[in-house]
Amino acid sequence: MEFCCGCWLEVGDAFGDIYEAIPYFQREHKIFLVHFRNVDRPLPCFVETFIDAGYGDMLGLMKAFVRADYEGTLVLDHSPQMVAAAGAYGESAYANGYIKALLACARQLVAEERGGEP
Repeated sequence: MEFCCGCWLEVGDAFGDIYEAIPYFQREHKIFLVHFRNVDRPLPCFVETFIDAGYGDMLGLMKAFVRADYEGTLVLDHSPQMVAAAGAYGESAYANGYIKALLACARQLVAEERGGEP
């Protein structure tokens, strides 16, 4: 499956607890791709935000993927456009750098929880 964090956040808890779903689907070997994005609030009206600006706890979600030992593809789904001065790929560069930082941080925090090194 494609596990879209943004879609899950859009519907609030209608799909259930996202933090329980991640390890469940990972244990079942069902996640083949993660779309990692954020929104400002659940339906009926939401706006896609920059990855660090929505209501979703993106560090918490990244830690859930690390705890579940997910090692597949995790990518930015899409993002609001930055100002023209940022160039054609400014928002993607920003989000991908943020995702890499979240992953490094999540790995460190989960390793500490487990009592070891990352």
